[in-house]
Amino acid sequence: FAFTEPYLFNLPANFGIDVFKTSFEYPYMYTRRGQGFNLSSSARFWTYWGSQLVYSMEDIEISDVNESYQYISSYYYYYYSEGKRRVSALSPTLYYSTVDSPIFPTSGSKALLSYRYSGGFLGGDIFLHKLKLELVRFQPLWKRHVLGLHLAYEGLSPFANRRVPFYEKYFLGGERSIRGFDIYTIGPRDKDGNVLGGTKSLLFNLEYAIPLTQQFSFVFFYDMGNAYDAGVPIRLRDVYTSAGLELKVFVPMLNVPFRLIFAYNPRVLRSGDPHYVFKFAVGPSFY
Repeated sequence: FAFTEPYLFNLPANFGIDVFKTSFEYPYMYTRRGQGFNLSSSARFWTYWGSQLVYSMEDIEISDVNESYQYISSYYYYYYSEGKRRVSALSPTLYYSTVDSPIFPTSGSKALLSYRYSGGFLGGDIFLHKLKLELVRFQPLWKRHVLGLHLAYEGLSPFANRRVPFYEKYFLGGERSIRGFDIYTIGPRDKDGNVLGGTKSLLFNLEYAIPLTQQFSFVFFYDMGNAYDAGVPIRLRDVYTSAGLELKVFVPMLNVPFRLIFAYNPRVLRSGDPHYVFKFAVGPSFY
């Protein structure tokens, strides 16, 4: 349930509140259930600059943990056997954007800096600093062709001698990340191949879009990135890449694009995984 006042005090600012109860089933990992609320306020200033401040509180419960993770003692005790945990967080964001469309962008730039503080004087059980830096550029070319670039870095650091919960770590893969891989499959792994997530991640996306009509377009893409654990340096020779072609179909009734993705992955996660994959997705890629 959500409510937003879009023009607070007759100013270019808004205020919103939403109350939620969610359940996410992460493939081959666990089920995450949560309930809580968000209070948010945002404002635009200097034409293309804007800011946002969000306070969130959520009670999280992890269940149905994959048997492989239950044998990792530190993960099993902290993330499974102790039941619910509470996250109380404050997240300020500063951004600049001249991108002309949220669904089919053809020109403009975006820069975003976001920070999240959870725990400490806010209470809760999760004590973390989280940082995100994101850069986006859409460059129009000849005959309505568009070149899109996206670069994102994320990092986290716990404090007060607290551990980092599994569900707060970074995983790459999926149609909004590295398209040729399944969601949440790229990141540090243990000796048995179980993905454990990283404390920082780096992601780069390149797109070349060729519109055929207002509803159809071809997109050539190249995605690159990885997630890294604490103390492990970011090295380009360790990244995973995916390249290919996607057909994007816009459905006006739903106001979202449907995407058919054909990808080639030079480096696979496990021996025996296919290098060529086909995927279906709904929604934009990286914007």
